[in-house]
Amino acid sequence: MYPNVCTYIQSALPRQMTIADISIVTTLSTVNLMFPIAAGAADRWPLLNDWFGRMQALPVYHINQTGLEKLCVVIERFGKFKFPNSINAAPEEKQHQKDVAIEEANAECQAKAAEK
Repeated sequence: MYPNVCTYIQSALPRQMTIADISIVTTLSTVNLMFPIAAGAADRWPLLNDWFGRMQALPVYHINQTGLEKLCVVIERFGKFKFPNSINAAPEEKQHQKDVAIEEANAECQAKAAEK
């Protein structure tokens, strides 16, 4: 039905979250460790950036984040690899990214409520 992940994400923006979103966000967040999408995502892939931000703002995303942090530690320790991603970024930058995503999600919810 969807030829690629980006097409799925673009079509998924206005609808409810599904199991596919959970699957994709866990995969994308792992890939994001080595190939950060945040660096150029806002300009090159704005819909992907928005969707990823909303997924990271979910209250349950910390479950995935905990696993990512453990994965980084194991790979850095045993694989002697340093990740370029923001997983080890300053906490204030992480919090700012979450705050922006939450504000955008709240604005979207308020707009939908106003339409009803």
